[in-house]
Amino acid sequence: MGNRIGGIFIVFFNIACYISIMKTRLFLILIALILGMVLTGCDNGQTPAPIIAWTAVQEGGTAGQTDTASIKITFSSAVNGLSANDITITPSNVATRGELSGGGTTWDLGINVQSQGTLRVRINRSGIDSAERTVVVHKASSDATWTAAVNGTSNTVSSTAITFTFTPAVTALTADEITITPDTALTKGTLSGSGTTWTLGITVLMQGPVKVRINKDGINAAEQDVTVHRGTRITWLAAADGIKDEENSTYIQFVFSDDVDDLKVADIKIEKDSGEVKLPGTPSITGSGKLWELPLDSVIAQGDIKVKIEKAGVETTERYLEVNKRVDITWIAEADGVEDSEESTYIQFVFSDFVDDLKAADIKIEDDDGEVKLPETPSIKGSGKLWEIPLASVTTQGPIKVKIEKEGIETTEKLVDVYKEKDE
Repeated sequence: MGNRIGGIFIVFFNIACYISIMKTRLFLILIALILGMVLTGCDNGQTPAPIIAWTAVQEGGTAGQTDTASIKITFSSAVNGLSANDITITPSNVATRGELSGGGTTWDLGINVQSQGTLRVRINRSGIDSAERTVVVHKASSDATWTAAVNGTSNTVSSTAITFTFTPAVTALTADEITITPDTALTKGTLSGSGTTWTLGITVLMQGPVKVRINKDGINAAEQDVTVHRGTRITWLAAADGIKDEENSTYIQFVFSDDVDDLKVADIKIEKDSGEVKLPGTPSITGSGKLWELPLDSVIAQGDIKVKIEKAGVETTERYLEVNKRVDITWIAEADGVEDSEESTYIQFVFSDFVDDLKAADIKIEDDDGEVKLPETPSIKGSGKLWEIPLASVTTQGPIKVKIEKEGIETTEKLVDVYKEKDE
């Protein structure tokens, strides 16, 4: 009996211990759940607030001209209670922080720029993106600034001057300190002026944009663009001297609508067409202003040649120009007489056109297979197209050489048969 009671007591004691242990475990689990809900907020259905993004840009500054006044910060969502102390800018040798103004999504941080450069900006505020941003800020140059203005009207009135306006005034400026590119567009003249206003005279060769730079200490060296103007391009006419069929052209004369400076042979392009010319071995050109002449060595063929001028500011239209060439009078010659039976006594010349004042000295006769003797005082008779020169005697029958050396008559040497009575 005692043993049975003891066994029942042990069973109940074990059950009681188990229940106590289970209560402890349930209590610990409950505590863990409560702590988890407190830490994560899951028990009230809320999610963490998103991080606010932002951008930063400089305001009020122009490189080399004006200082940046502030940094404009724009947020993706409204931000309240932001202070200048929440914003860090570095390095301090570029700019230092000033006052903060604004509200909501837009704020302006005033800055004091020390030198042009790049600032690093960071916002140290809970809920705002903490990543660093970079902003380029500007500093006004201590050099004098300037503007350039050109007179003239496109295609109507040529520019004659570039006017420079400086802030503040400058002194001792020279034309050599002003560079204009391309230099083929114009030539620089005299610089005049003082203080804040200076004027550079120019002669425009080619209309269009040019770049202007001033290379002088204390003046902003930034290049500026201006457009120079030119009125109607210089036009020209050309004509060759000489008379068609009678007198060779010896030069081409050019007449321009305005003064042309430094015209060169290389600026003039000549091509043959129906006519053809030859320039001297070392071509040259003479003249100035509106009138120039290009000499010719010879006219190879009478007719039209093509002429073009390739020089800035001068009309480039190709023109046809007639050159002249003397057409020489042709001739034939024949001696009288009969071979082996009748001696020649004269040579007769028949010309293709009228010949005036032909002289015996104009006629050159040389022996060949044949041989003749002229009178002691040679003479010639005739007129117009028909002339004769007498022979004193024929020494040897056969051809002799005859040539005429007179301007306007062909100079080709010809063979003329002379006759002699055959000896018995």
